[in-house]
Amino acid sequence: MSDIAMNETHNEIILSISKSYLDNCKPLLEILKVRMKGKYPKNCLNEIRAINDHIARCYRDAMTDADITKELGKAEGHLQRLTYDCYKQLILYQVADIKHTLKWFYSSRWQLNGDGVLWRTYRSNFKQARISEKAAKQNESINPDVALSHYDSAYNYYQSILLIFKKYKWEIRWSAVIKFFERIRHVLFWLITTFVLAIIAALLAALDIFEI
Repeated sequence: MSDIAMNETHNEIILSISKSYLDNCKPLLEILKVRMKGKYPKNCLNEIRAINDHIARCYRDAMTDADITKELGKAEGHLQRLTYDCYKQLILYQVADIKHTLKWFYSSRWQLNGDGVLWRTYRSNFKQARISEKAAKQNESINPDVALSHYDSAYNYYQSILLIFKKYKWEIRWSAVIKFFERIRHVLFWLITTFVLAIIAALLAALDIFEI
């Protein structure tokens, strides 16, 4: 029979890793899969393979308690990086969506929609998301639990912005339509003004009014 030093403590750590993966990473991965049209990010798949590899090594022959503890520690490290990667990738998608909406639909009328709720939610949550994201990156190698908490906060702040965009989508689109016609009006006004001034200048030149 194989001489394997696995004990109850090791099994509890493996169960903890599995539970953390299922409770925290799996839901994020499924969101990413939808975002990526049925695929998972390669970096996330690499981290999952590394987790499984280190756990599998614990069952090799002649593994000592120290060897197993070391392998499980590495597995926990890869789980940590997997969670970081999931949040970072999702946040990139969220920020891209927010910037796309701002680029194509932003209007000063946002400040009026929902008595200002749309604008206030966007401004305050975007600011808080940036703060949380920065704090998460600063704590990645110092305090992983704090880093993950900040990544989760950043994700939720960005998500609240996308939800408020969805809630006021018709107001946002309508404000963009109004903005479009306002631009056309300004362009037409400029063209008409330029045309009229050109005619006046031509008439003045033809009449030699200012000739000495």
